[in-house]
Amino acid sequence: MGIFLSTYENKVDKKGRLSIPMPFRAAATTTSYQGVVLYQPQGLQCIEGADVKFLEQLTVQLYDSENPLSNAQNARISKLLQSSIQLAFDGGGRISLPQKLKDYAGISTDVMLVGLGRKFQIWDPSAFATYQTWLDKLASEPGAEIPGLGVQGLTPPTNDKNSNHDGGGSS
Repeated sequence: MGIFLSTYENKVDKKGRLSIPMPFRAAATTTSYQGVVLYQPQGLQCIEGADVKFLEQLTVQLYDSENPLSNAQNARISKLLQSSIQLAFDGGGRISLPQKLKDYAGISTDVMLVGLGRKFQIWDPSAFATYQTWLDKLASEPGAEIPGLGVQGLTPPTNDKNSNHDGGGSS
């Protein structure tokens, strides 16, 4: 299972085709299917995509009798699966974006492809800029620190002779 990383700028050609960056194609072709699955995410004005394996795992969750989902979770996964479209890569690593999805996301020519680990998003650049501003604000709020991604909460060492930042005791 591959992961989708980084952000790429690209264009939809006149025939509605979008070239998928090579790292995204590599992440999506870890199964026998050579393509991606696209769908409308709930609450965001973009297109989301993933490899087939990601959708297979959602389907397993939907039908898992040992860990049943709530009715709301079932409804959300059902809507996602119903709106999903499998798109195979052509010889040039492109997919044809369905007009319905382009209209939903407000995409005409220019796009941003944004890696999110197990999935990716396709945005109109201006909508993505607005979303990024909102994300930046949200990520700077207290409590947004992620354990293991840095040294949040640690006090940097000082030149104070009485400080104890080297692990040894002061005398």
